[in-house]
Amino acid sequence: MSDSKSLFGTDGGSSGEITLRIDVYQSGTLLRHARRMAEETEKAETVEVGSLDATCFATGTFLTAIAAVEGMLSEYAHLYVKALYNDDFLYASIANKYQLVTGATLAKGAPEVVKLQRARNALVHSEPENQRSKNVGLLLNKQGARWAVETVDAFARDFWGDRMPPWFRSDSGLTV
Repeated sequence: MSDSKSLFGTDGGSSGEITLRIDVYQSGTLLRHARRMAEETEKAETVEVGSLDATCFATGTFLTAIAAVEGMLSEYAHLYVKALYNDDFLYASIANKYQLVTGATLAKGAPEVVKLQRARNALVHSEPENQRSKNVGLLLNKQGARWAVETVDAFARDFWGDRMPPWFRSDSGLTV
């Protein structure tokens, strides 16, 4: 996301304008947050398996992990495929963004991310009579949280490849 601000001031009696642009990249930090919540899920399950805290942290892990994936797609387009980076792209689904950026389908290029996206959908749509909502509960534990983070770690390595920005590696804590 870019935020442009105009700063007005005087310089030796004359009025001038300076434009300042700040680009904000969040995907690396989101991945680090997901990893931290997965760690907290594990700690909470050490105290009590199936505890409310473990479920809470696992839920946060899933939501933050898929947010990191979407952030990576948007940030990649912003950095490397500027022609794509517009409102239509920003409001597109993760699968559509992936296809626009890579030319491949998400199901072929990153099938585990498709599973992660389905788990996220089950969480946020809360459909009591839908099987996907019933099944996602089986993932809200330390194994599920660990899988979510490992899925996004693998996606990040594959997706960015040699173009992984240093800030992403640093923000995410991702080791190669």
